[in-house]
Amino acid sequence: MRILLVAPVFSPNNNVAAQRMNFLFDTMSVEHEVEVLVLSDKTSFDGRVKSISKRLFSTSYRAWINRKKIYSLLRGLLPEYDLVVVSLPDYGLLEVVKFCSELDVKCIADLRDQPNLSAVQNIGSSKIINTLVRIKNVLQVKYVYQRLQYADYITVVGSISTSMVETSCCKPVVNVNNGYLLADKKFVSERLALKSSSEKNSLIVGWVGSIYRFRDNANLRQVVDELDALASTQEVILRHWGNCYPELEAYILQCPNLTYENTSNFERESFLTELNVCDCFLLSCSDSLIWEPTTSVFDYLLFNKPVIYSGLHNNEAYNILFNSGVEVVGVNDLVSTASSEVRGIVFDGNTNLYSREYAYTNFKRIVDEVSCGL
Repeated sequence: MRILLVAPVFSPNNNVAAQRMNFLFDTMSVEHEVEVLVLSDKTSFDGRVKSISKRLFSTSYRAWINRKKIYSLLRGLLPEYDLVVVSLPDYGLLEVVKFCSELDVKCIADLRDQPNLSAVQNIGSSKIINTLVRIKNVLQVKYVYQRLQYADYITVVGSISTSMVETSCCKPVVNVNNGYLLADKKFVSERLALKSSSEKNSLIVGWVGSIYRFRDNANLRQVVDELDALASTQEVILRHWGNCYPELEAYILQCPNLTYENTSNFERESFLTELNVCDCFLLSCSDSLIWEPTTSVFDYLLFNKPVIYSGLHNNEAYNILFNSGVEVVGVNDLVSTASSEVRGIVFDGNTNLYSREYAYTNFKRIVDEVSCGL
């Protein structure tokens, strides 16, 4: 069967969305002929990894305005495939889902990076701006669900998202966790030491993920303040992988005692090795979005270490922590690693449910169903 993956990013990019698409590409290529269409600076349909101009899809509005041009580019390409998988962290790519329906091509709308929350992120202090942002958000949500009606299947992360999308779209919805790789689990359990002696007197808090306004709340700032207070009695390092919007970063940097380190090293083995040095982790989620997916939680599951949680306690990320048995703690529960023994790395069978390989078995059921129908 011929399959086309449509994604904003693909190898060699090292961000989270690219890693998931790379895994999907490699896994499906074992049984099927798989090619990729990626957003890029130019349009080229040559080779196995094709590209289309990202300017056409920069926003849902722009994609809608450019829909005739996009259709003219894709109407000869999409029918060459038996199945198209569209990864949707961007609203604009939803136009491809609609075109697949019009061209009678089976399509999976992959919502595991649910459409970006630009409307929520832009909420500020102005009542007029907030009103306009909320109107925009309502219109975008309506647009998303209208376009999802054209998909044959939809994949999401978690039971909350599954229920919400099923109710809104009346389409087959499959829960497919983003997950970690079993190779990561093997690397962590077999090759990593517990902690480097050079940093034994420091309390290192690992923080993974880009932090936008919608993930910044009073609870998160309280955690930062508590870490700063703890740092007055011992060295505390908040080590962050990802972006942090300027206002929050400025708030963290003004803390007199807390050491803040930001890194962009996501080379997988180096990243896991640095995470392993951490004594605990910080997971920052929105205090209003119950369905919010965050891939950070799957990286944290690889280590038997406490997690400081900021956000709703009835959302998808918290449910994953709770169901996997990870200990959720407050800053006041933390003690100096100089006077306590760092835990070993312990896995139980339940954590395997959050591996990317296990998640793919659910995805594969859809692919096999399409293949059998040909």
